[in-house]
Amino acid sequence: MMPSSSPPETAKLEDYIRKAWTKDPAISPFINTEATGSSASEGTPALRRDRKNRIIYYIGSFNPPHLGHAALLDHVYAHSHSPDGFNAVAVIVMAHGESWVNRKVRNDAEPLRLTFDQRRRLIEDGLFAGEEEGRRRRNWMWIMPRDVNAWWVFQTKLNDACARDGFELEFFELLGPDYVKADKPQCHGWHGVVTSNICRTADFDEAGGQALLPMVEFQPWEQEQEQKQQQGQYPDQGKAETEDSSDEVWMCRKHVKGHGDYSIRYIRAKEPSLDPGMSSTKLRNIIAESSPDELAVNLRGMAMNPELLIQVMQESEQ
Repeated sequence: MMPSSSPPETAKLEDYIRKAWTKDPAISPFINTEATGSSASEGTPALRRDRKNRIIYYIGSFNPPHLGHAALLDHVYAHSHSPDGFNAVAVIVMAHGESWVNRKVRNDAEPLRLTFDQRRRLIEDGLFAGEEEGRRRRNWMWIMPRDVNAWWVFQTKLNDACARDGFELEFFELLGPDYVKADKPQCHGWHGVVTSNICRTADFDEAGGQALLPMVEFQPWEQEQEQKQQQGQYPDQGKAETEDSSDEVWMCRKHVKGHGDYSIRYIRAKEPSLDPGMSSTKLRNIIAESSPDELAVNLRGMAMNPELLIQVMQESEQ
């Protein structure tokens, strides 16, 4: 008889977030689907001691948030959460502070300056529509309650708290391909970046071609050979949509002195699903150029929740 192997030791990521998030240790970053009657496999993000636990974080102005933000988050996580592959255990979304937003819109003819609280409200509504049901569907995501300035110290505390208990973390920043250029790939995050062309084209991905252009100072691209997820393998709730078999995942690396290996991970969508020009800048232009009667119609298919966005703007004017 073969000896039974004990399951790998695990722990809930949210417990370590509470330890590190000293501003509010009672915080509940992920909905506890186990407590709401779902199966254990749909529980909150779990860390494992037998492998690297990767956290993807997404920083943006979200002034205002649009459907491309949601599509990028879902598409990247769907191709990253397999425990036998990249093993992204969670995604953390955080917004820039108001001073950053003010700088970005300073040249706009009619600048839209949403406060941090307004932008976070719009993100939460757009990503967690339906409250508990929406949170269950994206129970792998946490929207940080403070702006990005709180992230850097928190990141170190979270990493240290996990390391003390034998859980290894790696942090990858999610970037749009407009920030990952072949001739000047930006190096963010501790261990690398993740990007995709699901919403925007990447300048290192030749249109219609099979080869990816080399990234300056990086080794050649290599396609990931991780185990493919099959349609229907995971329940609808608690998981992102399963990956499209026509999509590909590529990675290139370089060694950074005193730091170690640094990676760019590219999730190549064969058929991008949204307007490649979708951006917060385009949304702000639509808002500036639309009459009050046209605004709700013009924002459809772009803004996460056109009605709430209009409501927030009207509140700001009062």
